[in-house]
Amino acid sequence: MLNKIRIQITKAEENIEKWTNRRKDLMQKFKDEESRARTHRLCKRGGLIEHLVPNVLNLSDEQFKSYLEMTLLTDYSNRMYNNIIGKGTITTNTALSQKSTVQAQNKQNSTAVTTEVKSIPAKVESHKDIIEASEADDEEYAC
Repeated sequence: MLNKIRIQITKAEENIEKWTNRRKDLMQKFKDEESRARTHRLCKRGGLIEHLVPNVLNLSDEQFKSYLEMTLLTDYSNRMYNNIIGKGTITTNTALSQKSTVQAQNKQNSTAVTTEVKSIPAKVESHKDIIEASEADDEEYAC
């Protein structure tokens, strides 16, 4: 009976060690994924800054830091940030409303163009006699 209990204790300790190692592996994998995601985010945002403000490529690290501090640590910048996240007077609803207005205008323009394109064969047919007369004149005066 005591031997059986000792065996169960040994198995339990082995399981504890196995699961402890498994936890360590998972924690390391989690840290690696977090690091990869952070690196990706930083590269993407840095690339966006370089795209929008190409002259920052010529700045030293200290000049770039000063540039960011002068542009981002202002009341205006804070208001814009708050507007973007919806804490200001201009919210994302305003932007969405403007976007849907533009989309409606684009759809209306697209419909007008489609209608115009569809009417071309009818216009050609109605002017067929003029086109044929013009082609005949071209043949008559050909070299």
